[in-house]
Amino acid sequence: METLKISDRFSKKQKKVTDSVSIELKKPIDWKKSKAMVMYAAMNGHIYLNVKGRNPNGNIERGHEYDECIRDLKERFGQVRCPVTGEKMFVKTATPAELYNTNKKDLEKFGDLILVPRAGYITHQSTAKTKNPISLQAEGSPAGCHYPEGIYIFSGHGIKSGLERDAHIVDFAPTIYAAASGKLPNYIDGSVMTDIFSNAIKIEYESEDKKTFRTKKQALSEEEQQLIHQRLAELGYMD
Repeated sequence: METLKISDRFSKKQKKVTDSVSIELKKPIDWKKSKAMVMYAAMNGHIYLNVKGRNPNGNIERGHEYDECIRDLKERFGQVRCPVTGEKMFVKTATPAELYNTNKKDLEKFGDLILVPRAGYITHQSTAKTKNPISLQAEGSPAGCHYPEGIYIFSGHGIKSGLERDAHIVDFAPTIYAAASGKLPNYIDGSVMTDIFSNAIKIEYESEDKKTFRTKKQALSEEEQQLIHQRLAELGYMD
């Protein structure tokens, strides 16, 4: 595991718009010995472990060693704090199954552990020396940053006026179905926000035997596969 240190280039006294607080790598990465890395970062940081049998040069055995590595990473990232504010940089460090509350078989594509930064912090995906894994967005910076909070408005006939409540985005679809007097698909997530309606609303689900939505996998022809292989080879990604 590569050692992380808080950059000493930043202090509480700096107030320029271009300043940021970052965590940087202490030494170059040895990929063959590394046990984990962030391969994708946007709103969250997605950590992938170097698992034997799944990753090239994998060095972590599934089972006890894998579980211990997840536990260790959760503890480490849970202790990371901003040197300026003192607040924790990550509000959640969870496996995909824990974060998305599902046990689907293809969860590994989201990584083995997901880092959810506190609002105002940005995770980065880069091994360049000029780019650090996480930074605090400077006040007044033109760069964008996602926040978990949003705004929603339900208005019209049958909707209570003046009601303020927190909601989860997953509840919007079933609520809209119910408002339109439609039957909810039996595969839908979330719950109907019944308290926003001025009168009791009837909630119906489609029958279990009705065919549910499934995405269709589009197969490539042999000619298309050869063309993709050729273009990847020309780019140097394949021999």
